[in-house]
Amino acid sequence: MNQVVKTADKVLILGTTPTWEKAPIKDKTWEVWGMNSFWDAWGKYATRWFEIHPISIMHHEGWQYYKWLTKCPIPVYMKKHYSFIPSSIPYPMEITKPYMRQFSSTFCYQMALAIHDGYKTIGIYGVDFRNGTLRERFVEWPGLLYWIGVATGKGIKVQLPDDALSHPYLYGLDYWRELDYSRSRVLLGIYRILKANTDGAKDKWRTK
Repeated sequence: MNQVVKTADKVLILGTTPTWEKAPIKDKTWEVWGMNSFWDAWGKYATRWFEIHPISIMHHEGWQYYKWLTKCPIPVYMKKHYSFIPSSIPYPMEITKPYMRQFSSTFCYQMALAIHDGYKTIGIYGVDFRNGTLRERFVEWPGLLYWIGVATGKGIKVQLPDDALSHPYLYGLDYWRELDYSRSRVLLGIYRILKANTDGAKDKWRTK
């Protein structure tokens, strides 16, 4: 079971797309959770880190990242504890048993843990899956939506930038406006998909 004690009632879950810069990471009333090799962006504010990938594929993040993990000064959730990464702790999979099996990204694991640990507000920034790669749009985004729904259903406030989940028209009631809006979203999505790289780490619209 997770043994890390939370230090605030609000937590920021950060991704790498530009909206992360709108997150109140300097506000000490929030905890900050980061992931993977993005320590340079917000690591000095982070209270927990997540690296769910197996050690065997971490070479794609580079040797410096692997070296950094061995010196990570905060708890880093991984598949298991590794003796050569002293701050690593196994992600508590037992907390996920009451829920549907929706773990299509690291963000899903973070959401499940934030819900379990009793945060009253969860901020999600830099996670623009609706405009992302094919995998992000059709695999990772539905998984994250599930966990946003779980959190909301439990009375947890979920804070996102720019009304990321809003749909401006009511289906059926605002029929024609909703239809035009939805068609424009679909066409824009097709255009972006045709131009997109399927490897999210190489997409130009991501924060470097």
